[in-house]
Amino acid sequence: MGKRCACLKVVTLSLDMKDNSKNGFFGLSSNFANELADCLVYEAFWIIEEAAEARQRLGQEAEDIFTSQTFKNEDELRQAAEAGLRESQKRAFPKEMGPDALHYGFVAEMVSMEIGGSIRYVEGVGWEVWDGESWQRRPKERGIAGLIYEVMKQKINIWRKALENKGRSVRGTGGWLEKLEKNINDPDWLSKVEELLLRVDYFGVEIVSAEVDRQG
Repeated sequence: MGKRCACLKVVTLSLDMKDNSKNGFFGLSSNFANELADCLVYEAFWIIEEAAEARQRLGQEAEDIFTSQTFKNEDELRQAAEAGLRESQKRAFPKEMGPDALHYGFVAEMVSMEIGGSIRYVEGVGWEVWDGESWQRRPKERGIAGLIYEVMKQKINIWRKALENKGRSVRGTGGWLEKLEKNINDPDWLSKVEELLLRVDYFGVEIVSAEVDRQG
């Protein structure tokens, strides 16, 4: 089975974040919601700028890449990203949110948006990752916990810059970013995210039979 077409990764807002502010974890829960939204928007534009800078560095090679892909120039790239951001506004955060919003489901959604098209699960075998040419099997005892960690570690680093850029604490209101970083450094916590990705249809992970896997 071939690799699904890669699309522009535009960060959108998580659907499964309910209002948990009544639990009393954050006195200023609206600040938390605003910070997280700012971080996601900052990340989206960071991706755009990185792509534009890479194109400038690569010169003609980048031109060849652009002409072979959907986006022919930087204007089209930016327009697509801005369209994605406008769409994300329809998936708004509640005005007040508690820390329970940053649960396994939040991380699973972030990971599925980032690498969902590059991972799949083979029944009775385990996880596979697309390397650009073929599906590569992950050691069964390791799964994709390492990939989840890498995705979220990069996001946390970007979000920390976003908070700093806004003149806010790099820990986040109530230390939410610091707590998230602590969670992803816990292998047991990561394994729960991995299990959620596999067992909940919403995240869209491809599951194939071993027979389909053998057929390629």
